[in-house]
Amino acid sequence: MAIHNPVGPSRFPPEPSAGKRWLVVSFHGLAPHTQRPCQELLLQLTELGVPRASLFVAPHRQAVESILERPFFLRWLRSQAAQGHEVVAPEGAEVLAAAGVPACRAELPVAAPTIAFSTRSFLHRAVSPLMARARFAAARRRAVLHVSVHPDDLYERRLRHAFVGVVRKALVDREPVTWGELARAVGSSQV
Repeated sequence: MAIHNPVGPSRFPPEPSAGKRWLVVSFHGLAPHTQRPCQELLLQLTELGVPRASLFVAPHRQAVESILERPFFLRWLRSQAAQGHEVVAPEGAEVLAAAGVPACRAELPVAAPTIAFSTRSFLHRAVSPLMARARFAAARRRAVLHVSVHPDDLYERRLRHAFVGVVRKALVDREPVTWGELARAVGSSQV
């Protein structure tokens, strides 16, 4: 007897066959003043086995314009794109592309459970690791898992520890991809 889902059909891709499970790690709020935490995150991700991430430029046109005024940061951003990281610009993708940074808009290919962290208050910092672990457990069987990190998250020891733990557990049976790679994989599997 089949189990009836009272919520209706899932918005997520169908349950994957072996090898069709993905992990997307994204860094949000990328700007010249958040380059250092992003660099530290990318080094840690490489150590964990995540070779590429989706890097979301701060979602303001002024952030993109500030990037163009900082040639060292612009050069660093180009090098990250050349290494396979995906630069996502909700606003100003065409401006970055004109400056030689291949950037895309924030058009996510699928809805995915997201594990995020919060440093807004002491209570948020205390509860956030527990919520991240609970969200991971709830999303364990989904085909796509998204782990979202902001610069401040990386400097809170408990949040960073929870982040590393979630990524390690996810990598046991998931392939790390960027949002663009996921879009291509999902698009090709639906053909």
